[in-house]
Amino acid sequence: MLRSSILIGLLVVLPSVILATDSTYYFVKWDPNSDGIILEMIETLSDSSQTTPTGFSVSTETEINAAGYMTPSESYASANSEDIDEGVSDGYSWGTWFTCETVSGIKRVYGGSRTGRTWLPGYLYLLARNACVSIPNPWPRILFKSDSTYYRTWGWNTQWVYLRQYSSVLTYTWQQKGWHKWSSDGDPQYTIVQRRY
Repeated sequence: MLRSSILIGLLVVLPSVILATDSTYYFVKWDPNSDGIILEMIETLSDSSQTTPTGFSVSTETEINAAGYMTPSESYASANSEDIDEGVSDGYSWGTWFTCETVSGIKRVYGGSRTGRTWLPGYLYLLARNACVSIPNPWPRILFKSDSTYYRTWGWNTQWVYLRQYSSVLTYTWQQKGWHKWSSDGDPQYTIVQRRY
């Protein structure tokens, strides 16, 4: 009886200790040619500090919202179910999504991918690609992030969002792909979503 009481006590206390040290880190890539326009965002929930990725700057939820944008978590929460491809299995989660909105005559498309863990923090590997296909001619494809390097972090969840903005009189077909792993030599889960907006 004492052993089971101790075990129950550990199960109750341990999650609160882990969650108390978790922090959300935001990194933003600003458009160098336009003031206040965000091109890409990374959001990581982790129990340890994160290194700023090359080409990005440290940001906050408040700064992102003040610039008029949703954070990666907010864009994921706003996505329609038909614009999400996701899964959960054996303590791992993964997903890819689109969120679209029109603000002051400008269309905004958030194309995001995420790799996560549901049991314990650990390594997260995410490769996200975003492509725009003009209508009516599907070629040539405009590919954003053409390299095949996985972004590696430590923690619970990493999300990478590409943000595209253009006149509301234009319509494009967007494609977002995600490759998700939990070890460097593991087989990836693959997600893909396509959206015309």
